[in-house]
Amino acid sequence: MLFRFFVVVNFDEYVISKVPEVKHVVHSNNVCTVIWDDGVKTQAVCHPEDTYNKDVGLLVAYLKRFMPTEDVINLVEKWSHQQKK
Repeated sequence: MLFRFFVVVNFDEYVISKVPEVKHVVHSNNVCTVIWDDGVKTQAVCHPEDTYNKDVGLLVAYLKRFMPTEDVINLVEKWSHQQKK
């Protein structure tokens, strides 16, 4: 894993928090489910018109863990539409 820790800056102190690690990954029926060591589950669901890719599913599920879902959707839609042009 590339990032094990991240730093949250508070003006008066630095807090180091542990980034959750992937415990288990399940690929089933065009859905990638990531189970984290803290018990949280994130899912990436492939759009019916797209071709499922395990690597992309894992990356999207990872992004959804650390970004709001709407931001991930907007990011993926923005770049996937640019690729189709």
